[in-house]
Amino acid sequence: MEEIKRISLIGSGNVASHLGRQLHNNGFEIVQVYSRNLAHANRLAEELESQAVNHISYINSDADLYLFSLKDDAYEEVLKEWTLKDVPMAHTSGSLEGSILKNHSENYAVFYPFQSFSRARKLDWNNLPLFVNASQAPLLKAMIDMGQSIGARVVQLDHAQRKSYHLAAVFANNFVNRLYHISQEICDQEELDFDLLRPLIMETANKVMDSLPSEMQTGPAKRVDLEVLNMHYSSMSGDPDKQKVYQILSESIIKAQKDHD
Repeated sequence: MEEIKRISLIGSGNVASHLGRQLHNNGFEIVQVYSRNLAHANRLAEELESQAVNHISYINSDADLYLFSLKDDAYEEVLKEWTLKDVPMAHTSGSLEGSILKNHSENYAVFYPFQSFSRARKLDWNNLPLFVNASQAPLLKAMIDMGQSIGARVVQLDHAQRKSYHLAAVFANNFVNRLYHISQEICDQEELDFDLLRPLIMETANKVMDSLPSEMQTGPAKRVDLEVLNMHYSSMSGDPDKQKVYQILSESIIKAQKDHD
């Protein structure tokens, strides 16, 4: 296929917004932005100098690529209404197979930016991992070229590999952020300043950038300091959910340390 220049975005959420901006800022034309919510489509389309649509039937057939960026549970419903056939299609999901698009086109791909997206935060796309795959070699090359043109570090992965990275990311990002939230709750409960934890959080993150997490574990569970562990556990007697998280993670650290020894 020829070089991709004209893209229609199917979706207007966080991923679609960040990706749309980066593509637009690097010379790609965003032809249309689709969302069931016209106000959401309009907000992003105005920023990308594009046309907003809120019905699948309004999507034009003259784009070089139709880039789906939806919640995983929205694909089935949107694709039921999809009418364009044999146009290049790609999705940005970390967990869905590229073949979910196969019923509409034999020319389909995955274009998955491996990052956490929040609407209000700007991203540094320089060397950001971007996982790609495609049903046909020409489209794969186009995906690689498109990813590199927006500054990303493009990596070709199959579905099983991408799914494993997605699972690892849930532990490294989503679960870790929930633990930050628990730390915040503990501070709030005692009217303590959460800001005093930020240097510790940064130091831990910096260590992981230079060394493997398995080499950087610290704390009472690693030392198997039962006195401190029991003290912490007892202090949360009014919150069984926190106790459960604390116990599971402490036992996991102790087991990992024993296996290592």
